[in-house]
Amino acid sequence: MQAQAKTAVLLVNLGTPASLGYWAIRRYLAEFLSDTRVVDYPRWLWQPLLQLVILTLRPKRLVVAYRNIWDNAKNQSPLLSITQQQTALLQISLGAKVKVAFAMRYGQPAIGQTLSNLTAAGYTHILICPLYPQYAGATTGTVQDEVARWLLQQTTQPTLRFLPPYYQHPAYIKAICSNKKVGAVATPTLLSFHGLPKRYCQNGDVYEQHCLITAKKIAAALGADLITAVAEIKTQQSKKPFVLTTFQSRFGPEAWLGPSTAETLASLPALGVKNICLITPGFSADCLETLEELDIEARHIFKQAGGQTLVRTPCLNASKVGMDMLHQLISNELQGWVK
Repeated sequence: MQAQAKTAVLLVNLGTPASLGYWAIRRYLAEFLSDTRVVDYPRWLWQPLLQLVILTLRPKRLVVAYRNIWDNAKNQSPLLSITQQQTALLQISLGAKVKVAFAMRYGQPAIGQTLSNLTAAGYTHILICPLYPQYAGATTGTVQDEVARWLLQQTTQPTLRFLPPYYQHPAYIKAICSNKKVGAVATPTLLSFHGLPKRYCQNGDVYEQHCLITAKKIAAALGADLITAVAEIKTQQSKKPFVLTTFQSRFGPEAWLGPSTAETLASLPALGVKNICLITPGFSADCLETLEELDIEARHIFKQAGGQTLVRTPCLNASKVGMDMLHQLISNELQGWVK
């Protein structure tokens, strides 16, 4: 009987600064914003602006933002802490036949070094799991790019698979909806996805399509009306709560996907929406964009505009529903490799 190949699962998330300081954040930003999948301007135009202006000024602001959310007990970012928990729990649920590891696209542990460690330990079959439900070139695509760059350097290559985007998988939709806080079921819901320049989607990136399909599935599961613009609140005929899709984290001068999360929250109280439930279906783990940009900045914007209660449902993180979903998705992809 043929021996079972040594199999590993590699969870991949965006990344995090190594420490809470100007230079650590600058190094992280330099790697992130130098990726042409993230910012596709010509290097001769972008790099002088990045090196001389953005990387001088932006880390100073981000030090303050990261300080508001930093996991002081572990001296690391919440994203890293949560990813470590997800890895440990998935290892328990998948059992000894599979090795579970994690890497970050930017920062440490790096994808290439982690893959090298796995192959050196004898793992010949590796499932790469980008923890992004919706595909975007700037997220899932750049993970695949980095894996490809590593493969180019390998004389002997392992057998690889990639976890497909799971933006409409029933297990994912169920997990998102069941994670909505008790007592907020009848409250209007704002879905906040990470933003992307409109131009990227006009040039063929499917990210916006995936986000809108996710929103449609969530609205149907919650029994809510799906609306696409704040103006539709005035014309909504049914008595059902609504679900509205928005995009956050704009950067730079060009047009981004909309409507904007911050601008939408600022306009809702004037339309009579004083209580809102906020869900972030594109984030697999709480991070700077959810814990600081939404929990602190967006909440302040909403209340300053006259809002009363903003309840943000945490990301799936290492919750039972989130880990059950990951276990199901990953187990499906391991078929044929693991008995």
